[in-house]
Amino acid sequence: RREANNRSFSFLLTCESARETSGTLTLSVRTGKGREALQATWEVLLPLLMEVERLFKQLTGARVDRYSACPRCRQPSFLGQWTHPEGARTSGGSVCSHCKDRVELGYLVPPRDVSTGTNLEGLTTVV
Repeated sequence: RREANNRSFSFLLTCESARETSGTLTLSVRTGKGREALQATWEVLLPLLMEVERLFKQLTGARVDRYSACPRCRQPSFLGQWTHPEGARTSGGSVCSHCKDRVELGYLVPPRDVSTGTNLEGLTTVV
């Protein structure tokens, strides 16, 4: 197995609403090397993702789905578990269903100290 080590990664939020326009927002990020750079990226990214989701949920009857894209093939291969990362953390990484590369966990969910220091109240992961 090859390991995806590209330092660029993307997150997708899709919103479907019965009464209003539906769409997808993609946030793409490129970070420096090392865990410190990845943590600094998540410290900015997690509150931004949460705020966008909160805004989407204000649409009438809105359903918001979260996805994380594989850093190598850019396909939305993973459920966006950034507000509930514990289940993903136990695996130590994940294999992309499209390109079969192993993706480092830090590209899929925030580190513990970032997610525990952020108010995640009211946000749920759609499965």
